[in-house]
Amino acid sequence: MPVSPHVARRLRAAHRWLTTAGNIPPARTDLEKELHLVRHRFTTATLTVFALSLTGAFASASPAAAAPAGNAPSCVAVWQTTGTITKKGYARNDCGRRLRLKIKWARGTDGACHTVDPGHTIWSQVARGPRTFDGADTC
Repeated sequence: MPVSPHVARRLRAAHRWLTTAGNIPPARTDLEKELHLVRHRFTTATLTVFALSLTGAFASASPAAAAPAGNAPSCVAVWQTTGTITKKGYARNDCGRRLRLKIKWARGTDGACHTVDPGHTIWSQVARGPRTFDGADTC
């Protein structure tokens, strides 16, 4: 894999800096250079994903990341997403019948009660803060 011009410029600048400081590193083979670049790219990508996960930039929207389900039947999928200002709780009716559901929040009022047909989803939005998503309840 060829090295991009930007990377080559940075490598040359780093080499110049090291040689003027008297700290000449041992010469690397082409394979060692490639391995170093691959490790650098992997480390950079890993740190970027980690930093984004700390800031909440990745909001889980899959039912696989399910929260407690309240008293709704097990065929109701529940999940939440968290943005920078608000968070949303979701409940999808995967049952074979129509249900009356509401989103449940701790430390505050719950979402409104909705009639949900099979395959449809309801959601409720609250401000971020001490409130936590408690799943869905039947009503």
